[in-house]
Amino acid sequence: MPTTYKRKNEEKAKWSAGSLRNAIECVQNRTMGVNEAARQFGIPKTTPKDRIKKGDAIKQHRLGPSSALGEDAELKLVRHIKKLQTFGFAPDRESVRI
Repeated sequence: MPTTYKRKNEEKAKWSAGSLRNAIECVQNRTMGVNEAARQFGIPKTTPKDRIKKGDAIKQHRLGPSSALGEDAELKLVRHIKKLQTFGFAPDRESVRI
């Protein structure tokens, strides 16, 4: 019987963007340190530290690979699919991939 893979780290980005933004602002305003802000807002210590070091502290980050279509084309495709669904012609996965 084959073994199934069990992920060792279940917690991946379980914090909100608002709590991350608040933690980074507290660190940048020097009201608290990185460790204290991370503990108070429930964020891993390395996340605000890395974001501040890179200089992209407040930018929106998406998990996973980037879109092959681009963000505008992807939103246009989503709107088109939703419009098709309202008419009763919901496309399946294969027709969307083509």
